Amino acid sequence: MLEIFVDFLQTLKIFLLPCFIMIAAFVMTLMVMSADPIGYSPKLGIVTLIAIGAFCLLWSAVNFHRKILLSAQIGWVPPVHFREMLSYGIMCIPFLLILGALLFFAGTLATHIVPFGMPGWWYWASAYMLAVYLVVTILSLYLFSQLPGLAIGEHLQQVFRRGSGARGTLALIAVIVMVAGITATTTEDILLSVLFPDTDHLPSKMLLVALAGYRLLWLMVSVIIQLSLVTTLYGYYGKGRPLR
Repeated sequence: MLEIFVDFLQTLKIFLLPCFIMIAAFVMTLMVMSADPIGYSPKLGIVTLIAIGAFCLLWSAVNFHRKILLSAQIGWVPPVHFREMLSYGIMCIPFLLILGALLFFAGTLATHIVPFGMPGWWYWASAYMLAVYLVVTILSLYLFSQLPGLAIGEHLQQVFRRGSGARGTLALIAVIVMVAGITATTTEDILLSVLFPDTDHLPSKMLLVALAGYRLLWLMVSVIIQLSLVTTLYGYYGKGRPLR
């Protein structure tokens, strides 16, 4: 986790420009939709934002991995490693499909394992969701901790071999991540209920923009933490780097 703060200026350089581009794209989309709500296609805006977001995420992820694993020096305009970004992005697709299929299967199975109306349904359903959350988190860590190798030009087969033997550590980290995620979500829900107690009236446009900006910032912080986590796992199991 401390990888974020190792030469923090370098970390700032990696994420500052991509974050600015994402925020600018989001604000411009809102402005266009407000100026011409009829002529502008929301679907086109969403697709454009997803494409820009995916590019910025891959751009930042590859440079962050290279900074930690190769001690690469990054300027205020981070280099764009197209080949590594393409490999990274392509491998994200099957990983995300696997996780999506698991969630779909778990959701389908839930109606049989914890049928609605059974005694103590809420408690059993909560326990089931926590168990699914834990399994998905462990699998996510295992899969995505392979990706930093692609960012430094290694072959996928080598990456998978290096990720073996980490089940106990992944399970422990997954529990910590799960508890932290639940705590953060609960805290955010409480704060939002305090800030927006009146559900009968929509908040002002400025408040909505501020809330969207906050959520985007929170998303970026979460991504940075997750990138640091998978980089640390890969560095420890793949490169023999000390944990820090």
